Amino acid sequence: MSPQRLPLAFGLVIAAACWLAFFGVVEDYIEGDPLIQADLRVISLLQTIRKPALNQVMLFLTYLGNWQVITVGAAIFAILMYLSRQWWWLSAFVTSILGEQLLSQLTKFTFHRDRPNPNNALLHATGSSLPSGHALVAFAFYGFIACYAVTQTRSWWARTLIVSGVISLILGIGFSRIYLGVHWPSDVIASFALGPAWVATVLTVFNLAWPLISQESIRPLSSWIVAVGAVVWMAFVVTFFLTHPLIV
Repeated sequence: MSPQRLPLAFGLVIAAACWLAFFGVVEDYIEGDPLIQADLRVISLLQTIRKPALNQVMLFLTYLGNWQVITVGAAIFAILMYLSRQWWWLSAFVTSILGEQLLSQLTKFTFHRDRPNPNNALLHATGSSLPSGHALVAFAFYGFIACYAVTQTRSWWARTLIVSGVISLILGIGFSRIYLGVHWPSDVIASFALGPAWVATVLTVFNLAWPLISQESIRPLSSWIVAVGAVVWMAFVVTFFLTHPLIV
């Protein structure tokens, strides 16, 4: 167990634990266990605390998981990886995003679960309810970028801030889907297991098949280029939010 192998071992443990958790939720869904029975009670409770201001906060969070926002952000991150010649991260990132979409659609097709009552939802949503695509893509995108950012700094304070911030964001996106009435709580819980399971699997497989230390020399990027990319993405997020208001 050398220091170089610790991330690989950690990835294997995370992947295995999260896959088991996901199949545990699937088993509960099939057998109608208490987790599934509590879905309606949780959604009914959240409907009693809805407020106009809180609705807008939840809408903004859920838009952070929309395909339009994720697509623009993914394109910017991929361009930055390309310009810096970080082929390992670029390849793993593309695999994470595309694989997540395939995994999401396959899972939705397999279970074909009905969504909560659309009359009580604050957003229009179609398709199968299990799993939550927003919560799942949040891990494939934000979670992956967090993994990359953690490897780029040696400061434990910075790493803690990155991890805690991204976890809070992903939890917020998942919660917003329940609050807005477009997903059952168990859908989001399943995604919270499936998402990290997929990302950990991708990173672990890439580490095994293509060790990171074997890559070509990285071309350092100017902080200005990174800042411009971040500003462009944030501007798109704000514009999308302002041009897609909540219609109740």
